[in-house]
Amino acid sequence: MQLLSTAVIGSLRLRAGAPEDAGGLVHATQYFGQVLVGTPPQSFKVVFDTGSGALLVPSSKCDDPACEKHRRFNASMSSTAVQIGFSDEPVKAIQDDDDRDVQTLQFTGGTAEGQFARDRVCVGASLCATADFVTMTEESQAPFENTLWDGVLGLGLSGASVTPEFNVLTQLQKSKVFAQPVFSVYLGKHLADEAEVTFGGHHQDRFSGEMQWVALERSDRGFWQIALQDITVNGVGLGLCDAKTGCKAVVDTGSSMLMLPQGMLNVVNKRLDVDPSCSRMKDYPRLGFRIGGQTRQLEAADFLDKTPTDCFSAITASHDMGDGPMVVLGYPFLRAVYTVFDFGSRRLGLAAAKPSQAGARKEAAGAGIVTVPLTGVRQ
Repeated sequence: MQLLSTAVIGSLRLRAGAPEDAGGLVHATQYFGQVLVGTPPQSFKVVFDTGSGALLVPSSKCDDPACEKHRRFNASMSSTAVQIGFSDEPVKAIQDDDDRDVQTLQFTGGTAEGQFARDRVCVGASLCATADFVTMTEESQAPFENTLWDGVLGLGLSGASVTPEFNVLTQLQKSKVFAQPVFSVYLGKHLADEAEVTFGGHHQDRFSGEMQWVALERSDRGFWQIALQDITVNGVGLGLCDAKTGCKAVVDTGSSMLMLPQGMLNVVNKRLDVDPSCSRMKDYPRLGFRIGGQTRQLEAADFLDKTPTDCFSAITASHDMGDGPMVVLGYPFLRAVYTVFDFGSRRLGLAAAKPSQAGARKEAAGAGIVTVPLTGVRQ
């Protein structure tokens, strides 16, 4: 069972220790928001990760230092909590002293162990469903101890989950709480800008132009995977993708990076020609991704972080996700492109994101639509 995109942890470690903003341009390397679990609700800060398919939160049974620094789910304090013994029996309740499976979770730089539970899960106060999830009973010091979030809510498709009961999106859809079977992601360009995930709809005031709809590829695997036709630099195609089938690409809200296969990365870096100090920030070429006949352009400020003393690139090499080389479109892409994840029709909606303007929103959410504010931080 894939529970967490390795990109989210790997990218954080890659960028850990970067200097703080001191007059330069830096971006968030983590975004997290609130979910509620149990009755009465227990609040958790989670990364919303389209690269995984389950909810993970620390358990009150965990006394590791990494757990003790975070909010922990206490099943005994929830009137609706059910202990689940095995993932292939997702609705069969057990007692605390019954035999049960222990799930070992592998992360870049660390491990965790967890048990299964079933309870009420809410995004916002009004969109709720009963779902299975993992309560982590052991957490390694790295990478968990110093994270500002408690857990992860997987927003992958059903194929990313061991059973449908573990897929919170599936359970919310079955409960018919959504105005539309979609969620949308907006990330402001700067560290202090507004960011949000909207469940049940999208906000017209967050993007400009027409929404482009792109069908998913291999959605049975659970990824938000699309065909990438080519990568461009200043609008000129580099010919890096097969003319007929394109390149495999996933849009990943759990990754702070753009990730390219090594050979592709070498070509792109050479064409971008970024010097170690980012001294020519305004002169660097634009990086584009041609999808469905349209090119989504990123300015250098979308994928470079500049401080008075250093320059950091948010483009790195990708790993094999089990289906060959893959392009991962993480935060730099999402900051430039307002993205609608349509799990009802298995497609993505893409449009140019508008700059963040605090307090400027006039559009109100309707019934079945909840917007969860995201906190962006740099660690």
